Amino acid sequence: MKTLNLSRKMVEISLDENGKIIIEDEMSKKIKEISWGYDVVNGIIQSPGKFEGEPIHTLYFYNCMMNGCGDSFMLEPEDHELFDIPEHCVWVTVYEDNNGFVTTEFSEFEPEEEMVERDDIYIPYMEDEEF
Repeated sequence: MKTLNLSRKMVEISLDENGKIIIEDEMSKKIKEISWGYDVVNGIIQSPGKFEGEPIHTLYFYNCMMNGCGDSFMLEPEDHELFDIPEHCVWVTVYEDNNGFVTTEFSEFEPEEEMVERDDIYIPYMEDEEF
């Protein structure tokens, strides 16, 4: 395996078991790591289940939510680069419906601190008052 620096991006060049040349950069390696175990075609998850038909970023942000980020959080600069999210989108919200299917929504503003209705999902947001 060789590592080259091409136009300020580090890439790894290797051969697969059939002798085919594989060129990977850090972002493609990260996406491969995120999608491990899922059938992904053109960035869309094809595997049956809660992420079926969703972009690969839905799985990534769902894992962030499950690891303590909450259901709405600010995007990091690497998120924009990794998933080609427009720069004007600064917040992501992860939704899970009553059937367990997961979607994400990007916005320019922090979600309002009120009850948000989306399809048959109700997500309460804490207000400044204590309950």
